[in-house]
Amino acid sequence: MDGVKTYLVCGVVLVLMVSAMPGLSSPTIWPKEQELELEPNSLINISCTGESEVVWEEPLPDGAIVTSNGFTATLLIYNATINHTRYYDCRYKKNEGDPSDLTEIYILVKDPHILFVPEEPENLVVPHEAEVVIPCRASHLSHAVELIRIPNNEKLHRFYDHRMGFIGELPPGQYLCEATLNGQTYQSSTYTVKKVEPQEVNDFEVEVKASKETVRVRQPFNVSCISPFGPAFHQQWIHLKTQARCSHFLLFICIPVISNWSFLRRHPAFIKVRFLLFSSHIFMPLR
Repeated sequence: MDGVKTYLVCGVVLVLMVSAMPGLSSPTIWPKEQELELEPNSLINISCTGESEVVWEEPLPDGAIVTSNGFTATLLIYNATINHTRYYDCRYKKNEGDPSDLTEIYILVKDPHILFVPEEPENLVVPHEAEVVIPCRASHLSHAVELIRIPNNEKLHRFYDHRMGFIGELPPGQYLCEATLNGQTYQSSTYTVKKVEPQEVNDFEVEVKASKETVRVRQPFNVSCISPFGPAFHQQWIHLKTQARCSHFLLFICIPVISNWSFLRRHPAFIKVRFLLFSSHIFMPLR
């Protein structure tokens, strides 16, 4: 149930937006595999089923056909190519924007002539962060991929996942990926890692959701914070243990830390979860 709720906590009146998510199990995808490896021109045929209406997360690639009867949505792509190599995500329709119920499958379409999945131009500039991702994705699993810093052709050792690319600490500069297939050496596009100055944020939205609005003492529950995406944001949770001494409520504060601190102080996001007490004398341990 969504709505506005007013509570008196330690003498302070708080008006809060509360959103409670129904207790639905995550959707399931058929085939029940984390990854499918397909030959060129194959048919991609995957279905998603849930306890409520489900949808395939957009945007979908060109040529994708989706049919749905509500609780099941089927995605078809004929004559698949390497350009269809990606994650395909399914979620409940009424939870749009909520990543907590996403179910995914990775489809890998091999190509005898192209080793690396073609990259969109906007993905060739990578922001410099503590963990940098060079998103060169291989279309063949049996070949070692190397990360090379140019122009000095220095080979670097970083963790590699064929579904994401190289992940690790990297200084600003230019990089490419290289691998050999059937005696021929292939190189990816050139990626430029550069420092990006945080942009001034004038307005944004933050949503906090609880799996249950009312819970009993010691009963588990989930609280999710949904904030804007980008290098200027990261989430920080504040959970005040001392609040139980003066209230039968728990207050969770989710703060997306941004460069514009004066604006942030005026826009915190709050959620309150009420505990049902069998007696006013029950001690509520908070951990």
